[in-house]
Amino acid sequence: MLAELSADKRPPLRTESEPRVEVVSKPVRTDSAENPEEPAETAPVEVLAQPQPAKLHCFRISGIEKQGQLKTLAGQLTTMQADVIDSGEEQLSQIRYWVILPPYKSRKAADAAISLLKQRKVKDFFLVRSGEYQHAISLGVFSSMDSAKRRLRDVAALRLKTNKPRLEELELPAKRNWLRFSSTGEDRVSVWQGRLEEFGIDNIEPVTCP
Repeated sequence: MLAELSADKRPPLRTESEPRVEVVSKPVRTDSAENPEEPAETAPVEVLAQPQPAKLHCFRISGIEKQGQLKTLAGQLTTMQADVIDSGEEQLSQIRYWVILPPYKSRKAADAAISLLKQRKVKDFFLVRSGEYQHAISLGVFSSMDSAKRRLRDVAALRLKTNKPRLEELELPAKRNWLRFSSTGEDRVSVWQGRLEEFGIDNIEPVTCP
């Protein structure tokens, strides 16, 4: 169509622009690449395993009667490579076993029973002077049922002409101390458990670590 136009009416011809150059990135070979047709290999990366932290075990010891015992126990745990977390005091109740001669009708009758006990060389008793058990004779309060039964049998065997002895349970308030501690490693846990049992401590329970 340009050939049909006269020379003075033809538009000027544009010159071809410079060819575009496309840059293509190629993977870098890690070897000498003797054979260029082989695919490039990636160098292996070594991943170091992270050490796992030792598992933490936490425990609670309760029923410790005295502050001195609590401090001694804390020191023993420290020597056994355990860490004391905290300690405190709690209000508990305790069961005791009371052996008594039931209340007499009068103070005179109670005094007569006391004279019989003295004649038979019975020791460690006292007269209850007021309250629900007024004019009763206490023959001892025991922490063990076996000890209370033994006392009951001994007095009953005397066959005193008086009220028959009996055993009653008492629930008394008591303050006790507790202690929490932590330790790592199963082997270490077995070590201090054995040591604490040697000290007569058996009321240990696992708890959630803080």
